[in-house]
Amino acid sequence: MIQSSHLAEDIVQETFLKLYDNINNYKEQKAKFSTYLYKIAYNTTLNTIRSLKKEKDLLRNLKLNLQAPKLYDDPYYQLEKQEFINIIKDIITLLPLAEGTIFVLKTESKMTYNEIAEILDISRRTVIRKMNSALKKLNKELKRLKII
Repeated sequence: MIQSSHLAEDIVQETFLKLYDNINNYKEQKAKFSTYLYKIAYNTTLNTIRSLKKEKDLLRNLKLNLQAPKLYDDPYYQLEKQEFINIIKDIITLLPLAEGTIFVLKTESKMTYNEIAEILDISRRTVIRKMNSALKKLNKELKRLKII
């Protein structure tokens, strides 16, 4: 279901954390242990795929708002684009520090999730989760401001 070995490793780790947290919910009479574990792994994988899709969609929307074909020389467009960038920067300052840092490292510094995870000494999955959270908050604020 996942093409990335790094992401698959994160999903396995998260699966076992969920298993540990929910082991008391396991009922031997209802299902075999392997079935219970598989269900946790399957749901964790689906949640990860949904999260990545939402993140890609939000990033695509942001990129579309920053780009317009053949308007690069138009001063009005340049002013509007700079105003949009300033609004994004203002919203980023309102994010929790970790989310804002991850957002800037990913979007402005063009770092990979693995690079960000290594720099911040956190798991790749945590980076993805915090990036997704930052994008949701950014999207919510842009909608509140009626920008998108």
